[in-house]
Amino acid sequence: MNLGILTAETYCLILAVTFMASFIHGSVGLGFPMIATPLLAFLVDMHTAILVTLIPTLLINMLSIRDISLLKSNLKIYWPLGVYAFLGSLLGAIWLLETKSDFFEVILAFSMLIYLLTVYFNVKKLACIKERKNTSMMIFGLLGGVLGGSANVMAPIMIIFSIEMSLSVITSIQVFNYCFLMGKMAQIIVFSSYGSLNSANVVEILPVLVIVICGFFVGFKARRYLSPALYMRILHMMLLIMSMALIVGYYVN
Repeated sequence: MNLGILTAETYCLILAVTFMASFIHGSVGLGFPMIATPLLAFLVDMHTAILVTLIPTLLINMLSIRDISLLKSNLKIYWPLGVYAFLGSLLGAIWLLETKSDFFEVILAFSMLIYLLTVYFNVKKLACIKERKNTSMMIFGLLGGVLGGSANVMAPIMIIFSIEMSLSVITSIQVFNYCFLMGKMAQIIVFSSYGSLNSANVVEILPVLVIVICGFFVGFKARRYLSPALYMRILHMMLLIMSMALIVGYYVN
């Protein structure tokens, strides 16, 4: 990754995208990589898009887990989900770096469509998922991890899991960010071992990191004034447009 070769206009767009995504994440509790990655994929290649968001996402996940006591109680139940997400993310990141294929943009697009379909059709709960919780955590954790590691979008799978398990909003956000955190740690390990992430890359994304922190806290402060339902509707529309654009762009190219 070399952000120095980008034009000033492209770099400013990267900063704008990451600010918007971090603002939404701060206001509703999730959404940074799911929004930032597809938008950045229009500006740079998928590999660079994931690298740009890697450390900022890790930081945002840590900031989002505010209530440590609540996290501890949730981890007593859902810690295997994060472990499987970590393992899946290792596999997904290796897959991404070994193949270096634009097909991951299509995976990203279909991941978002899966999420939107679960929202639109109000997916009914499957009793077997809740009854076989350990098996379900393994399946959803690994699948979400692979998608997170390769396409930077774990949220759709985790959201489906939370719907099926009837998790509260607060518990869902805690569990989501725990799994996202584990996934980012796995990506950092893989990208570092492949030489794709080094100290020079960290220096390059420092301005992005500052913008992301600002966007997150502005969004968090705005949470009390802004309607999360409105933001989710806007988010769903954006995801639909971006997913279709990514699919069309892949086949046109």
